[in-house]
Amino acid sequence: MGVAPDSEFRYCAGLVHALSEAAEDGHCYLPQVELIESVIKLLTTEDHQPTEDAISVTIKDMALRDELIREKIPDQTLLCYKPTYFHTEQNLAQLISGRLSQPITIDIPRVRGWIERFTASHKIQLSEQQQQAVEMAAYSRVMILESDGEIYCFGCIDNMFWFFKIENFIELFDLYF
Repeated sequence: MGVAPDSEFRYCAGLVHALSEAAEDGHCYLPQVELIESVIKLLTTEDHQPTEDAISVTIKDMALRDELIREKIPDQTLLCYKPTYFHTEQNLAQLISGRLSQPITIDIPRVRGWIERFTASHKIQLSEQQQQAVEMAAYSRVMILESDGEIYCFGCIDNMFWFFKIENFIELFDLYF
C-alpha cells in the first residue's frame, strides 16, 4: 500500500479502527491500556510490532488535534473516545438529566387499568416484578431495560410498548432495576 508499518498515519488509522470495532460491540470508549493492546495486535506484522510508547504518543498527538478524546476517571484510568461517541454520550447524559428533572403526574388506577387491558388482549401474564416495572415506567421520564445483554432506553411507556410490538415479543422480558 505504500504506507510504512511504523508511520503515524497507520497508527492513527489503527486507533480509529479499534475504537470503531469496539463501538460495533456496544462500547463508546476503550480504556487507553486496552486500546493500545488492541492496536498493537491489529498492526503487528512479521516485520514490525508497534511499541506501547509509539501508540501512546500517537494517542496524545491525536488528542491534541481533537481527533480523539481522552477522559480521566476518578480511579485515574484514561478512557479514549472517538469524538462523535464522546459528544453523543455527553448530549445523551444532558437529555436524560433534563428529562429526569421534569415533574410528571400520573393516574395510577388508570395506568393499572391500561396494563390489565393490554395484558389481557395480548394474553400476557406479568409477574409482580414486571407489573411494578411497567407501573414505574408509566411515571418515569426515562426507563432503561436490559434483555439478553442488550440495553434499551425509552422516553415514555408508549415507546416501550411500541418496541415490544416492533420486536414481536409475545411476553414481556424480565425488567431489572
